[in-house]
Amino acid sequence: MIRRNEFSTALLMGMWVSAHCAASSAGVTLSENGQSRAAVLVASDAPTPVRHAAGELARYLQRVTGADFNVQHRPETGIANIFVGPKAAKSRDEEFTTDGLGKEGIVIRTAGEDLILAGGEPRGTYYAVYTFLENAVGCRFWAPGAETIPSRPTLKVEDLDVRYAPVLETRETTDYRALDGNWSVKSKLNGRKHRVGAHQGGKSINYIAQSKWSSHTFWTVIPPNVYFESHPEWFSLIDGERVHKVPQYSGTSLCLTNEEMFRQYVENSKLALNWHPWADIYDISQIDDAGEPNRCMCAPCTAVEEEDNPAGLIIQFANKVIAELEKDFPEMMYSTLAYHYSQTPPRHTKPHDKLTVRLCPIGCSTSTPYFEHRDENSDGDHSRHNKFREDLLGWAKICDRLYLWDYVGNFTYLMLPHPNLRTQAPNIRFMVENNVKGIFGGYPNRNSPETAMPELRSWLLAKLMWDPALDDKALIEEFIHGFYGPAAKDVLAYVNLIHDAVEESGDYLNLSSPPDAKFLSIDTLGKAWEILQSAEAAAGDHRSYRERVRNPQRSVLYAFTKAYDRLRKEAEETGTEWPLPESNLEIYDLLHPPGPEVVHTLPAEWHFKTDPSGAGWSERWDKQEIDASWAPISIMKAWTDQGHDYHGAAWYRTSFRLPGAAEGEKNLKLRLGAIDGDAMIILDGKKLGEVKGQAWDQPSTFPLPPTLDPNQEHRLAIRVTKDNFAAGLWKPVRITR
Repeated sequence: MIRRNEFSTALLMGMWVSAHCAASSAGVTLSENGQSRAAVLVASDAPTPVRHAAGELARYLQRVTGADFNVQHRPETGIANIFVGPKAAKSRDEEFTTDGLGKEGIVIRTAGEDLILAGGEPRGTYYAVYTFLENAVGCRFWAPGAETIPSRPTLKVEDLDVRYAPVLETRETTDYRALDGNWSVKSKLNGRKHRVGAHQGGKSINYIAQSKWSSHTFWTVIPPNVYFESHPEWFSLIDGERVHKVPQYSGTSLCLTNEEMFRQYVENSKLALNWHPWADIYDISQIDDAGEPNRCMCAPCTAVEEEDNPAGLIIQFANKVIAELEKDFPEMMYSTLAYHYSQTPPRHTKPHDKLTVRLCPIGCSTSTPYFEHRDENSDGDHSRHNKFREDLLGWAKICDRLYLWDYVGNFTYLMLPHPNLRTQAPNIRFMVENNVKGIFGGYPNRNSPETAMPELRSWLLAKLMWDPALDDKALIEEFIHGFYGPAAKDVLAYVNLIHDAVEESGDYLNLSSPPDAKFLSIDTLGKAWEILQSAEAAAGDHRSYRERVRNPQRSVLYAFTKAYDRLRKEAEETGTEWPLPESNLEIYDLLHPPGPEVVHTLPAEWHFKTDPSGAGWSERWDKQEIDASWAPISIMKAWTDQGHDYHGAAWYRTSFRLPGAAEGEKNLKLRLGAIDGDAMIILDGKKLGEVKGQAWDQPSTFPLPPTLDPNQEHRLAIRVTKDNFAAGLWKPVRITR
């Protein structure tokens, strides 16, 4: 029998096998030669999630065996009965109990010739069913729409005795694929963003809303556009002035010692909770990136911070709000953030018993486990990484509800290879060992497919958050073989290549790791491209496997486009053969095939000139002849990434002729791949359109005049204005139908 203390090893060593592999075990026969030898039993008054779990069990057993399995309320004689849910289990075994399992613990146990699948309410029975299907039957749920269902007309399972309760009460990752409700339940993910329905047991926590009410909520409750004009004293005092924004960031913070603001905060919170009765947790936390010098520096706030620390001021405020709210909402739980300036735990103040502190390792490197010391001489912000362990241990001593808000992908360069899979297991184990009760694996741009190997990352995280003791290396290999099929050998070689490279380089791998990282060398990327070309060939005519291999291929192409100049130089200096097309624009087109609507792509090299005085429009720079004052520039990356340390207005210039294929076309358009900043587009001296407040990474399209002469050279000028961060054109400009 497999018992609780063998559970993790059993998953990895293949001990969940059919009885014919273990002759000494009688086991339970569920089907023979495609004929059912079992019924699925559920209590007539079972809760909805239990009834749905029974239906899912019957459905998957039918897919595995080819036999039909009835879902019924009474057991049958002469065949095995599968008792699903606590009530059904108790009808089979009067001593059955879910004590100690909480809401999600599972029981998988043979009882004579019968089988019990049950768990805590509301989600435990669902988890028991899917765990049984995976580990005893052999089903695999890799990603939404990607499953491995074995064919076993004769299905026998060995004697089982598993009782397991997860150590993490909340398990979440936010790649948009992983949010699918059906896959979330199969993967035992239960966090705030997972679309788990009530019929599946719902989520572990429910905020008023997923976005502005679940984190960075100070201004959700006290919005400056409503209150600042009449109550500036409620907001940060910085350099002697009450402000709600500063040049560095779009927001500051609240004055957390202002009593009048506190009373309004409580009143607004009560209104919000009364309007949203489904909420069971309420967030009280600082706005994003509002730290020194952006938080309030008034005398009372400063005094609290000097006596305690910045986190102490926030925790005192949160505790005070909770003390008022719990009078009307006694069952409500609460959350806050330990983030940036509030990462270090207070010296004196302890969080309220109902307050969950979500600790954010935003400055840490994920190429090194969080608890391992980074060399002071290594690249990156090693002091922040090394301090995190101390802060975690400090919070663990004073907080009984400690969560981790982790960053598991690259939030700036989304598709860049991000080899941090090997540190996930040691990080999660370290958290669990130190009182962390929930983990949020934050993923970049959760609505975009443009991320690196998200299916593998989400599946691995789900497995480890459910059972941190699992062998992460074995899990990675299992997923790759199951998800990539005949291409698995090469994909595994690629994964190992980039992980070995980042470990050898010592690179600081965080949520904004740049394309110039040492591990992304021409040697590593050249080998990676060769390996993934081999993977594509191995996939053959299997369309799904070829499409899956395309993702890591795109990551490598993305790295080439983002570090093109450096990689060309490295290749020349080392004598490395260039593995891709010669120009960056051609590589970009491999990454993003233009499509049949594109009739012409403008060259990537343009002319560029800064306009600090703003005279360019009045002096009509769009019509000037190009002289030495115009510098060459690529439109494949922002001007700030090409040595121009400048913010303000700047001009781009080029000229083009319509291709012969466009002759006679009356509905042509100019498509700008992406502009980081506001822009004015001028064609042949006339304004074609403007871009204002548009997403920095989205295309902008403008109809071309139907009278555009294909035999004439046309002048195109784009004036871009940006006051901070990255600025300018950074994707191709095309003529489209």
